[in-house]
Amino acid sequence: MSNYNIKTLEYYIEKHGDTKGRGVYAAELKKKEKYDAQPFKRLTKDWFLWRYGAEEGQIRFESHV
Repeated sequence: MSNYNIKTLEYYIEKHGDTKGRGVYAAELKKKEKYDAQPFKRLTKDWFLWRYGAEEGQIRFESHV
């Protein structure tokens, strides 16, 4: 089960109108797909190293904690 939850298509259509609502929903689906494909839990040291590489990941992790 994913930790990234999105609302229903109907919710986005009601909030933004038909055309824009479908676009927002499609963008949210892409974000969810990317989030679910990550091999590590977000914002852990391993995630920073995977996401940004060894050197940049270490720097970003240290500034995060």
